[in-house]
Amino acid sequence: DIETQKDEMIELPRFRKVLDGFTEDELQQKCLFGYWRFLGARKFDPIGDHWEDIDFDKGVVHRWCKKKETKIDTGGRGCPIDPEFMPLLIQWRERVIAEKGEATGPIFPWLNHYYEKSLDKAGDDGRVYRYFKFRVERVEDEAWPNLIKSLRSSRSKEYRRLKNGSFLESIWIGHSEEVAEKHYDGLLESDLDLVRATSSKGEAA
Repeated sequence: DIETQKDEMIELPRFRKVLDGFTEDELQQKCLFGYWRFLGARKFDPIGDHWEDIDFDKGVVHRWCKKKETKIDTGGRGCPIDPEFMPLLIQWRERVIAEKGEATGPIFPWLNHYYEKSLDKAGDDGRVYRYFKFRVERVEDEAWPNLIKSLRSSRSKEYRRLKNGSFLESIWIGHSEEVAEKHYDGLLESDLDLVRATSSKGEAA
C-alpha cells in the first residue's frame, strides 16, 4: 500500500529533471507539481488558492489549507514563493491571460475539476495520482513512494534547516512542531555534500 510507505526526500536536482520532462501543453500540471514541491502544499490544498491570493510584488501567496478548510494563518503576511519557482508560476499566469484575457479565479482549475470528480465517488479516485505517476516515470524508472506527499515533506525538511526553521515550517507548511520533529528531521544528501565540500577544502589547505 503506497500510503503506508515512508516519504522520500526529493532533492531539487532530481525534481528539476522531472519538471523538465513535462511538455508545453502540460504547463498547468507542471506548475501544480512545482507548487506542491516549492510551497509544501497537500494534494488538494491548491483547490482553495486563487490568482487573487498571490502578491507577485512581495512574492507571497495566501495559501489554503484543505485539512482545516481555511487559509493558513500567517498574520496576513502570506507564504513565501520560492524565487526558483516564481518564473514557472508567472509563465502559467501569462498563459492564462493569453487564453482568457485575465488571470482570476482558481490557479489550477484542472485540479479543482478532478477534486469535484472525486467527490462523486465519496473520496479521491486516484486520477490525479496516476496522471503524475506517468509523468514522473517518463524520467525515472519508477515513481517515488507517496508521490505527492513526499514533495510536501521534502519542503518541510528544507524549511527546518532555516534559522527559526521549526517555527517557520509550522506556519508555512502547517505541521505542528512536534509532528515535524517526529517525521521530518533527518539527514539529507545535501548535508553530506556540505561536509564533503568542507573536508575537501581542508585537505586542499
